[in-house]
Amino acid sequence: MGIIRILICLAAIVLPVTGCTTGEEINARYEKELLRKDFRQFRNHIEKESAFLFADIEMIDELLDETEKQIKDTMSELEFYRLLNPVVARLRCGHSFLSVSTSFQQNMAESVKYFPLSVRISDDKLFVIEDRSTEKISCGAQIMSINQIDSRTIIKKIMSNMSSDGDDVSRHRYDAERHFASMYYLFVDESQAFTVELLDDESLYEVTLDGISDATLAKTPMTIMFDTASSPWSLRIDDTYAHAVIPTFAMDDVRRFERELKIFFKTVKERKTGSLIVDLRGNYGGSVRPVVTLFSYLIDRPLRFFSNDNPFYLFRWKREIKKADYAFDGDLYVLMDEGCFSMTGFLLSLLKEHDIGTLYGVKSSGGNKCSDASRNRVLRNTGLRLRYSTDIFQSAVESIPQGEGVQSDIVVNMTIADYLSLNDPVLNAVLERIGSD
Repeated sequence: MGIIRILICLAAIVLPVTGCTTGEEINARYEKELLRKDFRQFRNHIEKESAFLFADIEMIDELLDETEKQIKDTMSELEFYRLLNPVVARLRCGHSFLSVSTSFQQNMAESVKYFPLSVRISDDKLFVIEDRSTEKISCGAQIMSINQIDSRTIIKKIMSNMSSDGDDVSRHRYDAERHFASMYYLFVDESQAFTVELLDDESLYEVTLDGISDATLAKTPMTIMFDTASSPWSLRIDDTYAHAVIPTFAMDDVRRFERELKIFFKTVKERKTGSLIVDLRGNYGGSVRPVVTLFSYLIDRPLRFFSNDNPFYLFRWKREIKKADYAFDGDLYVLMDEGCFSMTGFLLSLLKEHDIGTLYGVKSSGGNKCSDASRNRVLRNTGLRLRYSTDIFQSAVESIPQGEGVQSDIVVNMTIADYLSLNDPVLNAVLERIGSD
């Protein structure tokens, strides 16, 4: 269903071997009995309360058995987190996450020095797209290894800890590369200086980089989902086309969005603007109402949004959605990518099902079915925070295979060269189609 607003989780009391863990004591170690108690709580929430839409229950049970055997006599919070998190990732649910404690994440914001290069992943290779170090690393250089760990191993380790729905793996990469610094710290290596082997213009060389302090990099797989919440939307009309950029449906003021959307589509109708671009890239989802409102402006007849087998409280959206008064009737182009998830995936599945507009970009991570109605729990001793889905939701679409995203009509990929040059081939392809500069 998506994330409606940023959740603020209260930290549980944390009980290490000696005293309480604070942000400055992240290396405190927990005795086995405390860890086993947290593990039993963790297991109970997953086995008895999780939705298990795409996960194999027997496989998860076996994985939990094996995980319990690996609990050591003492473990730090980070060690315990690294042990448990792959179980959550194997739930194959993009709304299920495990996060470090609030005190640990606070320490990440205040004390950790992060890998200073922004990256993108292409063909299991790691490329630099921005350098925040003092060494003037060439953007476009390929990272071969970090601290003697080869890049393929790093990519595999991080991506295996990321959450997404069903068989999708594109969001694993999408999230891993955009939040590489914190994911590297959490799942690979907590070093704060980095010996990096680089390949640049067929020249292989090694450089040591100091980590950078930046509280905005203190992310976990769970908090990534909240990054775009409350991001501003943009609605504008040019000479030859209208352009709506909607980075999230997790909005602080849905009524204002609805008012502005009505004015926007009314003006489009009055100006007889023939082309509309709706950019949904990076939109992880949000609440139902703004998505259905947008949908009502894109349809040419009443259509259902949710299927009948959804939870009862969605009854008003199981009925046919009426076409809005100023619904668009020209050429629609929708921009999409791997960040399109949850409610955005539902919207894309309906547009695809009913052949509404042309979808440009790459396959979304969200499709026509997912699990959410998520609950948040804090493990009593370590303070690790678990979020897991408890119910199943589905758009009124049957043709798209479950556990897969929505495929675009026109596939347009972003290359490393595009990122470096700030080129937008997806938008450019649409502008070329409608004959606009």
